[in-house]
Amino acid sequence: MDGNTLKATQAALRVRGVSPGAWRLLFTLASRVPSRGAGFAVTVAQADLATNCEMSRSTVKRKLDELKLRGFVRMAPQTRDDGGTDTCEFTLIL
Repeated sequence: MDGNTLKATQAALRVRGVSPGAWRLLFTLASRVPSRGAGFAVTVAQADLATNCEMSRSTVKRKLDELKLRGFVRMAPQTRDDGGTDTCEFTLIL
């Protein structure tokens, strides 16, 4: 790990006041932040997050809601050409 990835994961390690599942999800997002670029943004499918965190998709949605409510994550769905959404861009506020 280097650059932004390292900074994001170190910042995620310091987060307190969220459930263990939300923290696990936040750390997983932080570990996917590209090492180069501005800010802590990552684009990923919620289904991939569910697999990586060993959670159901509904649990991932609940934990994302918790992280958004606490101000640690902003979400922007990424729309495909056919109008559907598979992925979201998650911006971590750490």
